[in-house]
Amino acid sequence: AEDIFISASADRTTVYQGEQVTVTWTLWTNQEIARLELKQSPGLTGFWVDDIYQPQQLNYQTKAVRGRRYYAAVLRKSALFPTQTGELTVGQMSLQGEVVVPGFFFGSTRPFTANSQPIKIKVKPLPEAGKPASWTGGVGAFEISASLSSFSSKGGEPVSLIITVTGTGNLGLIGAPAIPEIPGLKILAPETKDNFNYVSGKLSGSRTFSYPVLPQADGRYRIPEIELGFFDPRTGSYYIKKTRAQELSVTGVQANQSALTTENPGLRVLGSDIRHIKGRMSAEFKFPAGLAVGLWTLGIIVLGIGIIAGRQRQRLLMDTGYARRTRAYANAHKRLQQAEQALKQNRSAEFYSFVRQALLNFSGDLFNIETGALTSDELSNRLTQFGVRTELINELLDTLNLCELSRFSPGAVQCDPRQILERAREIIRELRRGTQWQQ
Repeated sequence: AEDIFISASADRTTVYQGEQVTVTWTLWTNQEIARLELKQSPGLTGFWVDDIYQPQQLNYQTKAVRGRRYYAAVLRKSALFPTQTGELTVGQMSLQGEVVVPGFFFGSTRPFTANSQPIKIKVKPLPEAGKPASWTGGVGAFEISASLSSFSSKGGEPVSLIITVTGTGNLGLIGAPAIPEIPGLKILAPETKDNFNYVSGKLSGSRTFSYPVLPQADGRYRIPEIELGFFDPRTGSYYIKKTRAQELSVTGVQANQSALTTENPGLRVLGSDIRHIKGRMSAEFKFPAGLAVGLWTLGIIVLGIGIIAGRQRQRLLMDTGYARRTRAYANAHKRLQQAEQALKQNRSAEFYSFVRQALLNFSGDLFNIETGALTSDELSNRLTQFGVRTELINELLDTLNLCELSRFSPGAVQCDPRQILERAREIIRELRRGTQWQQ
């Protein structure tokens, strides 16, 4: 029997596309480990992945295997959701390190490597029969609700239509429900916010979609029931849930548009009045010509700034990729500040988690890609396609790996965390500098 090995187990090996598979990796040893580090993370291509448990420090328990006593510690427990059908593979996890070799006077160490066995997962396609038009990827059991941030809008003020999906299943893969066109209202693409947890080992919680609603005309509007279709693997059937209809009252849009348009006849009359007043005043006071030109120029500048700002807001709402790029640096800076605060408070696991999130999220936001489920090779390939230098990609992947190793086995990595923080800042600066032409 082996002295040190890794077991990988799945709670099921045949599932529907989008159905959760829970995989647990466990380290078994009957020798004292002097040093331990992650050599290779398991390849999880074809899955959306959410970690259930990843310990800051290994917690060993005594267990017997085939009559031998081992110390066993869970290395990682993850929820995997297949995003494609067919036979998928959970790749091997690889660890390396050193074990203590007892000696008469002085002990020594010897290196070791331990690998888990790959797991084959058979993924069945969802049935086409009975699939509702409102299905957006949900596999599980869900409820849906709707609300408005305000039931009234004055002067064209935007409101938010908030759709919340709650339940158990592949929440992270549920797409935004379709909102029907409503004449007089412009409904834009939503922002998404997730709140996940685990109940009895199953992914649960909520996914919220916030749709900006821009009133175009006065009136009382009815936002109809919104449908969500989903597939329940327990019964093998599709179901549909609906929200309640919402009412929105809009006033003052026309008046606001009249005040803003330069073609409004009222503005021409106002201009005539001003010129007439100026004629009466000219005998008593001569308005300085230079000041008049300056004020006129200032007015044009302010108007131009307003137009540019309006177009910027509109583009942020309409273009998700542009919005992600625009906010990427600010979000990464916030994460690194959180990392620095965690470091000051000696919360090392949170420090490495914040640094890793900053780098991954910044890369994803900058290039409008989803990085959460990508392996290192896949992330490298995607960044290469966007023209990122190979040296910078390697630096990014090395830093991500350092963060994962430090979270996984504290003390195994001999590196100053402040150096990792500064390295992360430099990587973000370099990525930003190399892509500013795309902004």
